Amino acid sequence: MNYSDGCPCKDSASPILAKDLPLAIAYVPMQQFGETFSLCQGLQAGTIFPELCLPFCGKGGACR
Repeated sequence: MNYSDGCPCKDSASPILAKDLPLAIAYVPMQQFGETFSLCQGLQAGTIFPELCLPFCGKGGACR
């Protein structure tokens, strides 16, 4: 079963091929080891490093 058969926009979009896109260059600075969360707080936050704790707030900018 092809799930895109019912999509009205499938014929209007041209495919994006990887060979047509430029390569990305990432800049990733070295992380400095510093303060850490407690293990319990780190488990809740998903990281033990406070500077990496960046909650996603969604469309309206309000964390849920």
